[in-house]
Amino acid sequence: MSAQNVLVLTADRDTSFRQAEPSMTILDLVDSAGPVQLFTGGTVVDGCWNKRGVNEPFSFTTPDGKLLLAPGNTWVECLLTGMSVQIAPSSP
Repeated sequence: MSAQNVLVLTADRDTSFRQAEPSMTILDLVDSAGPVQLFTGGTVVDGCWNKRGVNEPFSFTTPDGKLLLAPGNTWVECLLTGMSVQIAPSSP
């Protein structure tokens, strides 16, 4: 399996869910924003994500404008703030 685009969103922990077990990690993805990395075509593009209300779409921007995805499938990964991304070398 492969993806043309991989979006990595970074978000803070949402502590508003009182019923959540201590082992659960719930990310604050609504009425929030944070950094995003787009991995596509052998490059990495840094930008920001933003999401208003629960029924609103995500928006992705870079300092130059909108974050453009390559045609094809996209995987989305969500990281807790403070986590890092490690890229393994591809095998021949």
